[in-house]
Amino acid sequence: MKGATFHRCGCSNPETGKRYAPGKCPRLTSNKRADRDHGNWWGRYDAPMGADQKRRQPWIGPFETQTAAENALAAELARLGAGSPVLDKKILVKDYLATWLEGKRSLKSDTFKSYEEAIRLYFNP
Repeated sequence: MKGATFHRCGCSNPETGKRYAPGKCPRLTSNKRADRDHGNWWGRYDAPMGADQKRRQPWIGPFETQTAAENALAAELARLGAGSPVLDKKILVKDYLATWLEGKRSLKSDTFKSYEEAIRLYFNP
């Protein structure tokens, strides 16, 4: 997996009214002292494809410094490399619970059945 950090702000282009692309705000590229602290640092990485077989590139941040963003990105990539699931902000509760229940195979059978029933009858609908 690979990732990158970038500087981003929430400024909009006055001519189009749309937000600037990451790193394209004129204040981010300015050398003026007042513009040095403009915006925040973010990280983005390539995550494994989800159940829908679509590309996923989660963002992490914001961070005050580039170093903090790089450290957080490295920690997230190491966590994913160890087999932890991707923290997906768009995941539905029913999908999360299905994944969670799959990892609970060490439960006693009656407990597993009661969890499965509660998810199927109460949480998913």
